[in-house]
Amino acid sequence: FCSSPSICTYTLSYSILILFFFLMIRRPPRSTLSSSSAASDVYKRQQWMAADILDGYFRDRAYYRIGLSATIDNPDQRMCDDVRDWSDSAMLLTETVFLPVIQVLSFSMVLLSISKPLFLFLIGYTLVGTLVTAGVFGKALVAIQYAILQKEADLRFGLVRVREHAEAIAFYRGEVMEQRGVAGRLLVLVDSLVRRIKWSFWLNSWLNLYQYSTFLLPSLIIAPKYFDGEVEFGVIGQAGFAFSMVYSGLALIVSQFQQLTSLGAQTSRINQLATQVGATIGAPISGAARIEAEEKVNVGLLWDEEQALDGKLLHGRGDRIAVSELSYSAPNHGRLLCQILDFDMSPEGPIRSLLLTGPSGTGKSSLLRVLAGLWEEGVQGTITTPEPRDVRFLPQKHYLKVGSIRTQLLFPEN
Repeated sequence: FCSSPSICTYTLSYSILILFFFLMIRRPPRSTLSSSSAASDVYKRQQWMAADILDGYFRDRAYYRIGLSATIDNPDQRMCDDVRDWSDSAMLLTETVFLPVIQVLSFSMVLLSISKPLFLFLIGYTLVGTLVTAGVFGKALVAIQYAILQKEADLRFGLVRVREHAEAIAFYRGEVMEQRGVAGRLLVLVDSLVRRIKWSFWLNSWLNLYQYSTFLLPSLIIAPKYFDGEVEFGVIGQAGFAFSMVYSGLALIVSQFQQLTSLGAQTSRINQLATQVGATIGAPISGAARIEAEEKVNVGLLWDEEQALDGKLLHGRGDRIAVSELSYSAPNHGRLLCQILDFDMSPEGPIRSLLLTGPSGTGKSSLLRVLAGLWEEGVQGTITTPEPRDVRFLPQKHYLKVGSIRTQLLFPEN
């Protein structure tokens, strides 16, 4: 730094210009290589995160368990959009942090040599600003951004559902009702966006006031020393420049606050899904959140009392479908649905086929879920079924694999 023109010689000036010229020549190729390397790292991180979650999502029927628990909304959006946006945001923030650290280390010594009180004031100023910004705006903006991501996924789910069931909706002439449903999701999303705009307005107002105040503060603190003759006039400019450099590094959280709130919401959604997938793998399947209405009517095999089944479930393989002393209750609810059921059905036995009949609520679908192994919690007794490849269940909701007729006939085999 030069505090007066007499100190700056022509030799020093030309040396600085030559150095800057060589740095300017080296910068473009290095910047291009750095950007390409950063983009490659982002894609690798995104691929690794998505592959890791997908591996757990399809393991041990975790996708079915998560759907039953109804605690995680739109897992597809979390694995695709949230993982992608998180990877991009994390890389940008990592790159943003590097330069401010260098600035703080470089210009802190300069600012300390000019005025120690000014440096201490800057530390306190950035600390107070960061605490106020995070405390007043942090929680609210993260919650709003989380809601926006959720509502966007809900809207996309509604549109995808219309596309998949287009023919059925057309037969029913239900486009008016479907339009109302999609429009309702859109209004909810717009409401969240408007809330974010309002909070962003107050956040930007606070940030502008907070940041523009730094233009005057160094001069106000150094000016008395200048009038007392302790420093030269050029020191005021040096102090202002060093102050702004150190401030931009220390106030990183404040300046990148909107990006941090988005990153926080994305992190929360990804962490919830990963935690749920990890907790679901290997645990007994529970379907309390989505027990169908037919199982809430106490008739037939159903029982009114609540009873916890503490016995063991033995599930063996054989050439028959048989159950012995089978009892099962609604997962988590503890309400007994069936008690001590026995039958033995085999190709060579006296019972070769079995037809389950009865009014709605007698637990027919529940028995099929137990036989298929979809329900494990609250089940006791002995079940014998053939190998999974030799048994086919016909679910109430049809499912067609995307592909050819050959793919449909071979499903779920490759």
